[in-house]
Order: sequence, then C-alpha cells, then structure tokens
Amino acid sequence: MPASLGALPLALIGGSALLAAPDGEAYWIGLVPVPDAEPTSVGAIATLRSGERIDLITGAAPADRPHRIAGTWHAIVGIPRGDGSWLALGGTRPVRALEFHTGRGVEPAGRVMVLGAPAFTALTGHRVAPLDESSGYGGWRLP
Repeated sequence: MPASLGALPLALIGGSALLAAPDGEAYWIGLVPVPDAEPTSVGAIATLRSGERIDLITGAAPADRPHRIAGTWHAIVGIPRGDGSWLALGGTRPVRALEFHTGRGVEPAGRVMVLGAPAFTALTGHRVAPLDESSGYGGWRLP
C-alpha cells in the first residue's frame, strides 16, 4: 500500500461536509473516538459515481439498516471484497458521497459529499494543493 501523503481537505458549508478527493486519489477514513463519550457502533455507506451504493462494513449493497462495527476499529480502509482484502476508496472506484450511521439509528448521523479538486475549489474558494510525492512517510521507525 502506498504511503499516506497527508489528509485531504475537508470543509463545512451550510451544514454540509465537503471532501476534496482529486481524481485517481485513494484514501481511507480514520475513526477517532470522542474523549469521555460512551462507545458506539459506526456504519458507513459509500455512493459511487456510478450510483452504486456499498456498505463499507460488508462490501455488499446496503441492507435496510447498515451494518455496524464496534468502537474498536480505527479506520475504514476501503470496500471489503469478502476474502479479507479490500478495494481502495477513490482511485478506480470514485466515490460521490459517504454517509455515516451511529448507534441504532436508521437515518445517517452525517453525510460527506466527495468532490474533485476543481469542484471543491469552486464551492469553497480553497485551492487544493497538488500531491507532493515527497511528503509521504519515509519508512523510518518513530521513537
């Protein structure tokens, strides 16, 4: 797996979350617990640009109620393939939107629109910097 080149830009506009994901860029979703909050389960559904919806816990079409994972997971790394491997989010399977479910609710707790760099810049006024191949983790161990 290639090294991370840093976090992708995220903006909140009018109650909507927008994520800049340049074409061909793959990414994963970090899950960070809120300090002192009750543990909860999390589910996520991706809507691809093709319109296909995928439950990011099972890799299948979403059921009436999305599958959840326990609060011990730290990331959603991609689309599960059912054999222990996964396909990256973005890249060759461009994502149009993400929705997140928590607890027992059926309605999403949050939605994120995934935009290419030009659309993100047009809506937010913030330029998306080009990827810097030299900014990735270099393979050395941290102390």
